[in-house]
Amino acid sequence: MRKSSIAFVSSLALCLALSVPAQAANVVTSAQKLTVDGVEVACEKYNIDGNNYFKLRDLAYVLNGSGSSFQVGWDADKQLVSITTGQTYSEAGGELGLGADKSASAQPSGQTVEVNGASRADLSVYNIGGNNFFRLRDLGEALGFEVGYDAGTNTAVITSKGTPAQPDAQTVETWYKTGSAAFDAENYGTAVFWLGKAAAQGHEEGQHYLALCYDRGCGVKQDYEKAFFWFLKAAEQGSSVCQFDVGLCYSLGNGVGQDDREATRWYQKAAEQGEIGAQVNLGWNYEYGLGVEPDYKKAAEWYKKAAEQGNAIAQTNLGHLYLNGTGVPQSATTAVDYFSKAAAQGEPYAYYNLGWCNENGYGVSQNYAKAAEWYQKAGDNGPADNWYRLGMLYLSGKGVTKNEKMATELIRKSAEAGYAEAQYQLGLCLETGQGVEKDKDEALRWYRLAAEQGNAAAQAKLKS
Repeated sequence: MRKSSIAFVSSLALCLALSVPAQAANVVTSAQKLTVDGVEVACEKYNIDGNNYFKLRDLAYVLNGSGSSFQVGWDADKQLVSITTGQTYSEAGGELGLGADKSASAQPSGQTVEVNGASRADLSVYNIGGNNFFRLRDLGEALGFEVGYDAGTNTAVITSKGTPAQPDAQTVETWYKTGSAAFDAENYGTAVFWLGKAAAQGHEEGQHYLALCYDRGCGVKQDYEKAFFWFLKAAEQGSSVCQFDVGLCYSLGNGVGQDDREATRWYQKAAEQGEIGAQVNLGWNYEYGLGVEPDYKKAAEWYKKAAEQGNAIAQTNLGHLYLNGTGVPQSATTAVDYFSKAAAQGEPYAYYNLGWCNENGYGVSQNYAKAAEWYQKAGDNGPADNWYRLGMLYLSGKGVTKNEKMATELIRKSAEAGYAEAQYQLGLCLETGQGVEKDKDEALRWYRLAAEQGNAAAQAKLKS
């Protein structure tokens, strides 16, 4: 007999002698989770008068191949639903589909239900959205599978009859392929079930895909802890992409305590296998000393590995190191070359850096008009000072037609984004009425904001 920490319900159909209810007092979507033989199942479910109801064909689908398999038949002329235990289930299509809330359509089913040829008027059945939903405990009693409840996780636990046979590698691979295909087709309920079965058997890619489902909330409630659990399982088997994902979880504190040292360790594992994102993030951690001592040379080495594979962020970051001569020999022309490669891929920070280089004549001939074009391209996706720099060009008329009103509007964008120099400049415009109506009180407000960030000019203004 199976032993479990979960107390199984031994008497599952206390109301079998009752007739089908006339109407439901309260029908809502159910927040209860469901597992079948240890695998979480994402499916449509409803709570009706305090009891959980599940779609008959969903249960037939997930129990298929187990010791509690059953076939479902439908006779339209007789309005008869037939259930035959011990038979392989034939899919009708749409199983484990996740749709909109259909609770408003719930009504007691007027169809006849037979189990192994015997009429079962005692089963509680509702028709919701054109499908039959059965009270889970009733169905477990009638068909012979165990139903338990884990109060700690609010999970209904189905255990099929007998000991599940250990699947061979080909079967597990089929589960994975079925699940991944469903994931790609955005049939997430089906995906979670089959990926869960494959993941439980140690299938690396199945674990990866299942982690993505939990990470993104596809077919299941978003759960970073479960996502981390499955990312880690696959990472420990050597999956470079999951090693990168584990690193991200540690960097962001998603599903695990934030830990830059652990993040760096996992980025290192993935980066050494050629995982581009991990190489970029490892370079970043070395550049800024996150989890490791700052090391610009190592940062440049890892950025370069990713840059050579065409990663635009790495190209931008490496260009910045060349511009400043940190970790690499200073070379403005090399910096511009990397910025240009990244800009060709649409990287906003590369646009901004090219704007700065053109404005200041680093690596290229000084060209205010081109600078303005690059700043404009970076737009809201560039750094906080992007609009400020474009605004200052409009304020001075360098490379663009002078337009003080436009300049003030652009400078305000950077000021509102928290850029201290822009806050100070906006204060000046408001104080002098340059491009905007004079407003000394508002000017003081912006001076204070800039001064709080250590802007010396703003601090001096407040003292004067």
